[in-house]
Amino acid sequence: RKEFVEREAEVWWAENHGTVFEQYNVWKSLRLRQPVQRLK
Repeated sequence: RKEFVEREAEVWWAENHGTVFEQYNVWKSLRLRQPVQRLK
């Protein structure tokens, strides 16, 4: 498994955050103003 250095991770996120948000319905949650549950 490839390990990202911090800069690579930032570039990946900039290119892919929209897809991630859509896959996990983050946009819908933000529109409904529901708090995002965080795993501890």
